[in-house]
Amino acid sequence: MKTILIIDDMELINNIFAEVLENEGYSVYNSISGLKGIEQLKSVKTDLILLDIIMPVMDGWETLDYIRADSEISDIPVIMMTAKKLLPDDIFQYGGMISGYIKKPLKVESLIKCINSFFKEKEEIDIFIKETALKTSDYEIALDVGKTAEDMLFFRKMTDKLIDVNLKDNSERTDNDLDADIEKLNSHFDALQQKFIEKVTEFDIEEYIPASLISYI
Repeated sequence: MKTILIIDDMELINNIFAEVLENEGYSVYNSISGLKGIEQLKSVKTDLILLDIIMPVMDGWETLDYIRADSEISDIPVIMMTAKKLLPDDIFQYGGMISGYIKKPLKVESLIKCINSFFKEKEEIDIFIKETALKTSDYEIALDVGKTAEDMLFFRKMTDKLIDVNLKDNSERTDNDLDADIEKLNSHFDALQQKFIEKVTEFDIEEYIPASLISYI
């Protein structure tokens, strides 16, 4: 059973999300602050963190920095939650630290789909890393390739989401603004893609590429 920690200062959100995910077969615990959540992570084996960005005292980004700086918990995947759009600058700064983000308010069906998809993709990546390690006899290289694969998925999703949100948004942002943001994200994705291809080619591991990455290379 996968264990999920929800960190959100709104207790109602915590309880609703927990009930929904528990009904899906996940083990869920929650926290109303980043500091408390970090303490809990030290004592509970956790597979995923859902972390709200806007919180008092220590916001989600600060909490994320603490998590990534602590070797005991630094490798736990984090999905950010926010009622606001995730800005391109946030993606550039924190993209390598998170596995995605959820925009509030969120329908129950969307939450379930998001979490189930995350664990399915993670399983594919984990298998990919193990098979790569067997092929290369170097686990560190396998982890590097696997992390690059995760980053590729993340940045492609962010680009798609950025386009989708802007198409629905009637803000003052211009088409040129959107084009510039997409160009930056695509540039970063292209660099990751090139790194991934070089690693795959170097160690002849094409047969282990996850299905979710096939269309990106």
